[in-house]
Parts: sequence; structure tokens; C-alpha cells
Amino acid sequence: MPRRIDPPADRPELVQLAVTVFGNEAKHEIVRYLADGQASYLGAIVEGTRLPRSTVTPHLSELEDLGVVIGDIPHGQRKGRSVLYTVNRERMAELLEAWVTYVFGAESVNYFLDGGYIAEAGHRHNSAKDLP
Repeated sequence: MPRRIDPPADRPELVQLAVTVFGNEAKHEIVRYLADGQASYLGAIVEGTRLPRSTVTPHLSELEDLGVVIGDIPHGQRKGRSVLYTVNRERMAELLEAWVTYVFGAESVNYFLDGGYIAEAGHRHNSAKDLP
């Protein structure tokens, strides 16, 4: 069994949130499903991701707590009501920018987010040393 690796003590909180979201397969599939642009109820997310409801429910709740997913009904008002979920693209962009800045440096953010890293010369770069 893989051993748990504790994050560095100096890792910024926003970067740790990004790692939490981007580094988990279930969260990734939920966000990917919702990123298709369609607001969805829990049942549709379960069906669309092919993940068990028992897996989707806690991850969806955590994504909502992290601000990555937005429900149309506030937590305290949900009793027996179905919640319509959407992905919060602004929050996702914020997490992605924080992660890229932390890993590659602030000077690399626009390069990555504008597609230069993948699009330049029609191939993928293999390392950060290839950055301008």
C-alpha cells in the first residue's frame, strides 16, 4: 500500500486545495462531468461518472465546501430537495493558477494558461526547463 506523503509545511493553502481537487480521481471525474456545461442533479452525476453514489456524495460535498462546485440550494435549506450542481470555473481557474505558480513560477502562468506549453511547436515540452 502506498504510504501517505505529508505536504511541505510551507505549501500555500490554495495550492494544497488545488492538489486536493486535481489529485483525486473521483473529484476529477465529478468536475470533468460538470465542466461539460450542464447543471446536474446527484443522480445524473452518478450516472455520468459511473461512480457509486456512496463515492460521489462525499466528494461532491467536499468540492462544494472548497467552492469548486456550486449547489443551487444552500446547505441549511435542502431538506428533501434535490440540488442542482454546477462547476465554478472561476474557482477552478484560481486553483489552477495557484498550482502553476507554485510549481513553475509566476512568470509561467500566462504561458501555461494561454496554451503555449502544449501548443508551441506542435509538441509537448518534457520539463519546466523548456519554458521561456
